[in-house]
Parts: sequence; structure tokens; C-alpha cells
Amino acid sequence: MSTHPVPASGPPVIAHPSLRVLPATDVTTGVVLVLHGGKAVSRRPTSERQLSYWRMVPIAEALHDAVGEHGAVWLLRNRLRGWNEPARDAVVDARWALAEVRRTHPGVPVVLVGHSMGARAALRVAGTDGVIAVCALAPNGLRTPLPAAW
Repeated sequence: MSTHPVPASGPPVIAHPSLRVLPATDVTTGVVLVLHGGKAVSRRPTSERQLSYWRMVPIAEALHDAVGEHGAVWLLRNRLRGWNEPARDAVVDARWALAEVRRTHPGVPVVLVGHSMGARAALRVAGTDGVIAVCALAPNGLRTPLPAAW
């Protein structure tokens, strides 16, 4: 695993992303990558005890039960708690996790499931090669104007 430097606007970070892998029981033919939420701005490292991470653990486990013997579920723990515009640290970590999936399981389709900040990151990387679907649960920070008739 590599460390990702924070841009010059912030302090250097030693933290690195990590993955909790719930493997397929047979040959892996698909992966669900689960992305947790966070804050708009925070350069604090994400802890394994953080609620936004643990909120996704039962979802990852339920998905693992649902995908069958050929599906794996990977739960990403981001380096930092914040989105941190313009760095978009959650996107950097999601891209890293997708690269790890492709390295480990070349050519398998990937479904992204994210909550809050993780949903926002999933929508940002949705066009990545191999991603076939996104489930964005309550994506935060999206600014879609309402139609004029409202």
C-alpha cells in the first residue's frame, strides 16, 4: 500500500487507505467496493473506530451474503476523514481501491456502493474502466439546482 501525499495546502499525512476484503468462496467474478462517509473538511486520519466507517460494515456484510460464492466485497477505509476540496481525498482513495481491485482481479466488473461522502466519491469515479453500477446512498455536497418551476 502506498501513502498519498496531501497537497501543499495541508500538512503531510502518514495515514494510508486500507481495505477490508470479504472474499468470494469460489472464483471471483465480480467485486462490490463499499465507500464510507466523512466530513466536508478534515485532515485527521480515519480511524477504524470511526462511526462513518462502522456504519458501512453491516452493509458490506449483507452485500457479501447476497452476492453469492463468486462475489467479493471490499470495504475501503479512507486515509482522511474529509473530502477536502479541491484535493477530493475520498476520490483519490476510491481510485486507489479500484486500482487494487483491478490488480487483484483483472477484468472483473465492479459495483460501487457509497454513503454520504462515499456516495459522492462513487459518483466521481463511476466512469472508471470496469465500474458497471453505482449505488449512491445520500450523496453529500451535490449542488443540483431545482427547476425554475419550483
